[in-house]
Amino acid sequence: MPSGITARFLDKGDVDHFVFTAKKGVKHTIEAETYEILSPAEVYLIVKDAKGAELAKSNPANTPARIDFTPTADGDFTIYAEHLNFMPGPTEVYHLTIKEAGPDFDVQLQLDRLALAPGTTTLVPVSPAVRRDYTGPIELSIIGHPGFSGTVILPNAPPPPPNVPAPPLAFLPITCKADVPIGGYNLQVIAKATVAGKEIIRIATVTDVVKTSFNNLTFPPREMLTSIGVAVTDKPLFSLAIKFDNSEVLRGVAANVTVTATRAAGFAEEIQLASAIVPANVAIAAKPIPKGANEVTFPITPAAAAAYGPIPLTFRGTAKAAAKDYAYYSAPST
Repeated sequence: MPSGITARFLDKGDVDHFVFTAKKGVKHTIEAETYEILSPAEVYLIVKDAKGAELAKSNPANTPARIDFTPTADGDFTIYAEHLNFMPGPTEVYHLTIKEAGPDFDVQLQLDRLALAPGTTTLVPVSPAVRRDYTGPIELSIIGHPGFSGTVILPNAPPPPPNVPAPPLAFLPITCKADVPIGGYNLQVIAKATVAGKEIIRIATVTDVVKTSFNNLTFPPREMLTSIGVAVTDKPLFSLAIKFDNSEVLRGVAANVTVTATRAAGFAEEIQLASAIVPANVAIAAKPIPKGANEVTFPITPAAAAAYGPIPLTFRGTAKAAAKDYAYYSAPST
């Protein structure tokens, strides 16, 4: 080890067996890839000891099939691999890998497409990361066309209960430069962390969103699973900016925030404001920007139990013009 081998379930009732030697207390990752190699197979894995006792098994609800296994004694162990749906055939191929486990993580976004006006920002919700032996910060950043940028740090958070949709842990801002031409663009998000001086880089996925949009298709086009489609539209009806009266606020004491709108020529309607990010234990008394005005000031009040440190703020502005609804975000500020 580490080792990999490719096999297939050719005949009815096919069960493949792979023996490996492992030491007590050393964690191993066992994984069977299928979709990644364009195979329709679904694999079920079991680890047994030399006496045939079952020690670990994969979760059928997870793709790819995976087991994190830590022996309680030295010895030889057997991986049993079988087809989850008992469907043999020449195309039912899988690639089995086994290696000593190390710190790792996976990040999934909750949005795979968006529209963005030049010079504006939008937010992409991020699910809590799936962490394996790593609890530190994870930095997300945009890659692709140089006209787009955005970054956010994911803190550690407990995973949601099984079969419960994960609420957003954070929001990744995506900002479009003012000179980006109208059109369609493809972006990706990379997730980075440093563990013991070694950098770990993964590409964030949008797997659940894509599957849902394809009526829960088990194997959607894999090139879509790491892609964010961005439509750059015409110039915005208005843009928003945040400024603070003071760079610091005290617990239990209100502080003023001013939101300023830059309006397109001819647009003077009221702009409704709402906080797109709701910090814990912070009250935000957002008010609309009145018709014909370009700014509004209102208080934010950290509670006595509010955490020390920066307060992230982003506001979503909505307005009507010519019987159409428009919405834009301010760039994030703290």
